[in-house]
Amino acid sequence: MFTTNEKTIYLIDFHYSDNCDFDFDSVVRLSYDPSAQVRSMVASALINENDKRQLNVLSRLIKDKNAFVRTEAYDSISCFPSYEVAELLEKSIMTETNDLAKSYAIMSWAEICQSLETNGDKLIELLKSIKKNGVGNYSAIACVYAYHLTGKSDEAIELFKFLSNDNYRIRITALTTISECIDD
Repeated sequence: MFTTNEKTIYLIDFHYSDNCDFDFDSVVRLSYDPSAQVRSMVASALINENDKRQLNVLSRLIKDKNAFVRTEAYDSISCFPSYEVAELLEKSIMTETNDLAKSYAIMSWAEICQSLETNGDKLIELLKSIKKNGVGNYSAIACVYAYHLTGKSDEAIELFKFLSNDNYRIRITALTTISECIDD
């Protein structure tokens, strides 16, 4: 039996390797680990791959009971640009209760839609629907980023209101997003 730290080190090695020397079945087993830290590391380790088996693991992890695990899974699943994944993320956005996790789902969904060259008007309508239903700070920032990906850069001005937020994490997220919008 391995400790959580040993499992985490194994997953870090998997993440930074060419994955040829690793038993993928071991990674799948770790995705069921009782430790949320280990499950989140599995999701993170699968970010550089585009394989149906890995997509199956991530599709399950975006429904995990732990918000941090879901956040990592949403981030990694963005490497699977398909209409199936975009639809899965769209459903997750509507049901996700954790603001940080929802923001990652929104960003991944927007990036996938952009790579699939999905109709920008449809994206904008869904973003309006998301914002209309009320979102937290992280999700609001993610919506602005998604608007930016559709070419609606006039929405980016909204990011500046987050720079005076009491929570430094929100301020950093806003600054990072502003930087990404400028770099694009």
